[in-house]
Amino acid sequence: MPCAPVGYTVEWPQPRGTKCPCPAPECDFKAGSENLLRRHFATRHPGDVFRVSGRIFHAPCELCGMQVSPNKMRQGHRGSDLCAMLRREREQARAILACQEAQSVEFTTPGLALGKVNEFRYLGRILSEYDSDHPAMWRNLTKARQRWARLSRVLVREGASPRLSGFIYLAVVQSVLLFGSETWVWSESMRLTLRGFHHRVACRLMGLSAHRHNGVWVVPPAEDALRAAGLLPIEEYITRRRHNLLVQVQTRPIYLLDMQGHRKAAQHPSHSQSVVGAVYYR
Repeated sequence: MPCAPVGYTVEWPQPRGTKCPCPAPECDFKAGSENLLRRHFATRHPGDVFRVSGRIFHAPCELCGMQVSPNKMRQGHRGSDLCAMLRREREQARAILACQEAQSVEFTTPGLALGKVNEFRYLGRILSEYDSDHPAMWRNLTKARQRWARLSRVLVREGASPRLSGFIYLAVVQSVLLFGSETWVWSESMRLTLRGFHHRVACRLMGLSAHRHNGVWVVPPAEDALRAAGLLPIEEYITRRRHNLLVQVQTRPIYLLDMQGHRKAAQHPSHSQSVVGAVYYR
């Protein structure tokens, strides 16, 4: 049975020049407005609520957890950008809390505590305790930079054309850069990081670089450098690798046998129980 939410009572408004401290124990947050305190409770104290002394209690939104007045709910709070942002922040806070709880667990043998590692390599891929592919991406990027630093000197010394150098980059460097990326969970920061390296390589192939002109830094357009070197945007190569992996999986005999077989899913009766929890104010 889930625990009943804990409710707090706060005094509002606060004296001029002071902020309202969070009533939750062991929390140092101070809010300058009632709305900011509601957002704080939705993300940092999910499940708990508060009410202002002498005012009507506002129930929390079932999606984001923020206490919202009935008028705001009728105006479409559930479809607002604020509700979507608070949902993302709550998911991040839950992930952080889960990591902290996992870190507190200790594994021991008789008389000996086992050590912990944050990252380890498995089948050539870096696995992180945070369930993120950023460490694997950074490792590939470091190895690709080292390989490109050695290879670019040879290409310049031999006088290779930009288009030929681009083909060599795709075969030698990018294969290292995107190794294992078919199964990564991509974030915007990961994509921008690899795109920046890809653009710098294209500019280096064309002999272009950022320079200062009349006190203003001029950055060469990456699109022109990519076109001249015969390269495509990094997103195109990522999509191709993911598509090739999907085709390989779909054409394997074991996959075809599984699709042709008939499996009966176990039927589990679903019981819906409504649990009503009281709110205790202190």
